[in-house]
Amino acid sequence: METLVRVQVGGAWTKWFSLGVWASDASTVQRHSADSQADTVARVSIDTLIVTAKK
Repeated sequence: METLVRVQVGGAWTKWFSLGVWASDASTVQRHSADSQADTVARVSIDTLIVTAKK
């Protein structure tokens, strides 16, 4: 399972951010966090979306 999120702040949407890939085991996919993602509205730190823009 991969979780993708985006938020809207003051009329501006973020890009789609990946918060990581999870699986019950490693037979089909390698589980991992998705760090180092950012745009002008938000950023991802490990598996947390942090909104950096002000309203």
